Amino acid sequence: MIFRLRRYLVAALCSLGIFAAQFAGAQTPMVSGVSITSSPVSGDTYELAEEIHVQVTFDRAVDVTGRPQLALTVGSTTRQSDYSRPVPGGTTYRFSYAVRSSDSDSDGVSVGASALTLNGGTIKIRGGTTDATLSLGTHAIANSASHKVDGRREKAPTVRRVSFLSPVSGDTYGLGETIAFFVYFDRLVDATDHPVLALTIGSAMRHANLYIAIDSLVGFQYVVQSSDRDSDGISIGANALTLNGGTIRTHGGNADASLNLGSHAILNSANHKVDGSMETTPAVVSFSIGLSPVSDDTFEFGEVIFFNVRFNRAVEVLGEPQLALTIGSMTRQARFFAQRIRGSGTTVTFRYVVQTSDVDADGISVGANAMTLNGGTIRTRGGTASASLNLGSYAISNAANHKVDGSRETAPTVQFVTIVSSPAGGDYNLGAEIIVRVIFDRAVNVAGVPQLALTVGLSTREASYVEHLEEGYVARDPRSLYFRYVVQQSDHDPDGISIGANALSLNGGTITTQGSTTNAALGLGDAAISNAWVHKVNARGASNAPTQVRAEATAAGLLVTWAAATAATSYKVQWRLAGQGWSALRQEETTATRLEIGGLAPGSYEVRVVAVVDGQDGVASGAAEGEVAEPGNVAPRVAEEFRAVALDVGETKTVDLNSAFEDPNDDLLRYSASSDDGAVSVLVASGVARIHGVRPGEATVTVVATDPEGLSAT
Repeated sequence: MIFRLRRYLVAALCSLGIFAAQFAGAQTPMVSGVSITSSPVSGDTYELAEEIHVQVTFDRAVDVTGRPQLALTVGSTTRQSDYSRPVPGGTTYRFSYAVRSSDSDSDGVSVGASALTLNGGTIKIRGGTTDATLSLGTHAIANSASHKVDGRREKAPTVRRVSFLSPVSGDTYGLGETIAFFVYFDRLVDATDHPVLALTIGSAMRHANLYIAIDSLVGFQYVVQSSDRDSDGISIGANALTLNGGTIRTHGGNADASLNLGSHAILNSANHKVDGSMETTPAVVSFSIGLSPVSDDTFEFGEVIFFNVRFNRAVEVLGEPQLALTIGSMTRQARFFAQRIRGSGTTVTFRYVVQTSDVDADGISVGANAMTLNGGTIRTRGGTASASLNLGSYAISNAANHKVDGSRETAPTVQFVTIVSSPAGGDYNLGAEIIVRVIFDRAVNVAGVPQLALTVGLSTREASYVEHLEEGYVARDPRSLYFRYVVQQSDHDPDGISIGANALSLNGGTITTQGSTTNAALGLGDAAISNAWVHKVNARGASNAPTQVRAEATAAGLLVTWAAATAATSYKVQWRLAGQGWSALRQEETTATRLEIGGLAPGSYEVRVVAVVDGQDGVASGAAEGEVAEPGNVAPRVAEEFRAVALDVGETKTVDLNSAFEDPNDDLLRYSASSDDGAVSVLVASGVARIHGVRPGEATVTVVATDPEGLSAT
């Protein structure tokens, strides 16, 4: 019996060992499915800028870091689709690819067995270290016939969905809340300059401004004002989206988007009411350290640490609030640095420059009560409610990736170079300013007037160092230097300005680490710029600038007048909403000295006039200001008269009421209809009247279109 027990015990242990080995082997995640989850917008063929989505499913939950890729075979070309997001459940992940103009595949996209690669990222078992097996095996896809590609085909992007974020609390937006609206197109788009989305809030028309454009999404924001009221909910009309001098077109193509929202228009969204008299204390909803250390996980002497505090509604900042940091055993104060006024206005940024005595081997800490006013104010934008300064659960304790060692010092090096100015009318003309920003990896001091060489066509022009403050900042970024060049007669560069790797020179001055004598490295390296095509220069043939420019309000928009310029053969009138960048596309050319501009959204405008000499843009005038008022409400009107209709008993005919009526204010209309005789019945739904023959006889059908303020047409 003892023998048998031992034998069974050994057998059991062996069996357990085999099971354990099998179980351990099964821990490696394997691909269990691959599918193309997108569909072409039309038919079986993807066109330019349409997205192809492929989902890869594993047999167990995995963690993905970085940007793994999945290779697609499109015709004879391999294209890499990028990891875009996980699908709920933890086992499925989506990869996305946007069709290019050169893509063509008449047989259908293929996905090979070895298509999945890490691209520097990782795919591991959830919560563990075991790498997933990347082979797709039998799940590879060969020539998927319903997923062909022809990037030469290009159609106008159309709206496929409209949505917006919910109020912070309940169903009503209060004073200072940012309402974010998202317009999704059926393919990738590029949005430039200043498209706007018109909102009907109560009886007032408001405009949400563009703040983000990524892939197929174009986002708009509006901050609630004290006078805003809407107890029924916000409405967005079918024609609410306008370019306002900007563009929305196919990504990588030329097809302008169809702006009509169609059935995605919104009428009185009950969950999105507005009450600008309702003011709530702004509260912190996120807190983060803005930048990582230049090298490894430790900030060195002179590096700048940025901290971003985001509130749940727009705020305004007065004075210089502070943010207390715990660095080692020391408390340091980060100074208020910036608040972006354009956009949501919800984020406040603080900065701190690392000193030689700063050391923290565990990582920076920021306590819940770290933010203080320091004699300043943080309150609701346009209101009086002071913000709650408590960071709460967003406080940071020993941020391990943000250590500090001020005893370490490295020479400042250039990280980025950007041209921050914008040309008017497409090119920089005579007298235009070109402003270039050079950003070092840590705070620097400047003495003298260093220079930055610009290659303008075949010539080298020197831009000189200047003190400059970009819009939205209240203090200079200590890492940044700005250089300015004024375009001279005969400057010409049709390919765009270039800035070489050795363009930065001291010109007898110095650039050193802030608080030190360590000289900065002047090489631009990879930050050099070659032929910046959006920064072309054309100062040939310029004349003097037009003078006496005026912009007067008219019923249709603005009337612009000016005095003639010497040698000018024509004029380009350019306009923008006050505070926004000049747009090359918002201009009209004329040989006269007056121009009436119509179709403008309400607001304050700046207008200027460019003299043109024999087709070459010359000097722009100074800006004149004009105000386009909110239009008064105008009643709907009949666009198409109804005609007599013959019906058989039991027959139904339809009338599109959206075509039969029009509203000058682009308001959404409500329709009602009645028949004066029982011979004919009428039913209205979704903007369509359905007229039905009930019995022999005659009847007059009356349709009434009513706007949100009760004005109507019959």
